[in-house]
Amino acid sequence: MSNRFFRLAVIPIVLTGLSALPCRAQSYSVGMFGAVGDGKTDDTNALQTAINTIPAGYTVDFGGPSKTYLISSRLNLQGNHTYSGTATLLMSKNAPQHTGIFKVPYGTGNNITISGLTLDANGVGGAIHVAVDGANAIPANTILILNNTFRNTLANPAGPWDGAIYDPVGLINSQIVGNAVTNCGTGIYVTNGNNLVISDNTFQTVHYGDAISLVFSAAPFAYGQGLQVLRNTGQHLGRMAIELWPNGTTQSSTVQSAVISDNAFTDWDSGFDPDPFGISIVAGQQMIVQDNKLIGGVAGFGIEVGAPLSSITQNTIQGFPVGIVLHDSHGTVVNGNLLSQQTIAGIELSNAPGSRANLSIINNRILSPKSVGIFVDVNDWGGSSITNNSIWRQAGTYPDDATGTFTGIGITPPNSPVTVTGNAITQSAAIVPGGFTFIGIRINGDAGSNANSSYQKNAVLSLSPAGQTIGLFGNTAGSLNGAILQNNSFQGLFAASGGAGSTLQSNSGNLVYNCTQLGPIPLN
Repeated sequence: MSNRFFRLAVIPIVLTGLSALPCRAQSYSVGMFGAVGDGKTDDTNALQTAINTIPAGYTVDFGGPSKTYLISSRLNLQGNHTYSGTATLLMSKNAPQHTGIFKVPYGTGNNITISGLTLDANGVGGAIHVAVDGANAIPANTILILNNTFRNTLANPAGPWDGAIYDPVGLINSQIVGNAVTNCGTGIYVTNGNNLVISDNTFQTVHYGDAISLVFSAAPFAYGQGLQVLRNTGQHLGRMAIELWPNGTTQSSTVQSAVISDNAFTDWDSGFDPDPFGISIVAGQQMIVQDNKLIGGVAGFGIEVGAPLSSITQNTIQGFPVGIVLHDSHGTVVNGNLLSQQTIAGIELSNAPGSRANLSIINNRILSPKSVGIFVDVNDWGGSSITNNSIWRQAGTYPDDATGTFTGIGITPPNSPVTVTGNAITQSAAIVPGGFTFIGIRINGDAGSNANSSYQKNAVLSLSPAGQTIGLFGNTAGSLNGAILQNNSFQGLFAASGGAGSTLQSNSGNLVYNCTQLGPIPLN
């Protein structure tokens, strides 16, 4: 038997893609897949290859600030990845209008972090589209959008998809934190959030949409809990800073206890939208709106509330026609807010649909509103209390004061008794323009319509006893019939009371000092 020798051929194996990389690597550079990042080369295909190839659990690294990746179509992100770096992704001017930069796919785009990048839409479309191109039953889960810069989205967008961040389905267990939004048509738009934090973002020149919109519509998954909008700041908005609203449905039982706190927005720009509000909360219940600063409003409302059982506390609002307006907001507490320079009213109970029963409006400081300090424009506010508010108005503050009228508290008769007590209403000018009328408390309504309502311990003061400074004004004969009027003080006025007379249920302990005349309403 002859010996046989066998030679084993060594066949070289060429490892391609990621199989040649060390297993210990935690991130892969997009440059390994041919992305150039010179701002001129179209890197769309190279970047998409990197995104598609890098394994789940790893980081797609876009590199440092010297890199600018020109793209011409939307990049489809994969779930279970981190996308980070300090580079810029720049949308090509040749891309079709409304093209976004990143797409988080519907149904599979979970556990994604986008961090540190600059997304420059170059005036073409939006930046990040979340849970799009699918149905509406599966929210995106665990999406972290952290410390990115969004700029130059479509200046006059067709809709919120042309903004910085757009989610039309749902976003749960997620965070949008520390981002900068600059020169964008609209800002952050999220539908059906749950356990969602939007905090520490900045907004500059967002003119056509809200800086932050949280929208609620019918959905087959749990949402509306654990919402926090904290410490966001912005300047030069054309619409709203923060808006929570139901898309055609009421969400009182679903959306609860959102916290809108410590946000600061200033210097609204006029001419872009008819509703340039500060904060609008017209969804859910038990909302907490506190310690926000809204300065330089040019139209609309500082804070709009249409959510029952809410707490509106310690906010600072300067400008806007109306500081705080209450719609369907029964059981809400408005406490300790500082309101100044409203061109209509500091606080208004509007005549929109819904109940304003059992409100507590307490301890607010209202400085220099033009027409009214606290204005009640509806009778559905029974059981409410207006207590310990300070309202200050200096005659001559506004150019047309010579023909104007100011009312500290103006009341439409309630459908059940209310309490107005401990309020201080002051006219502080020593010289009042001729024709200016100052009224401390004005009571409207027919005879007996304010029966059993209580007006106690209020102080109306004017530093000038001009001919049209009046403490208590009854709009029609008998409008205060049956009301309780006790321990109030009227000082430095031309007339302690004015208008028409009434028969009071109780009118004891009232102080009239340094008033030229008592007027038609018996005070003692």
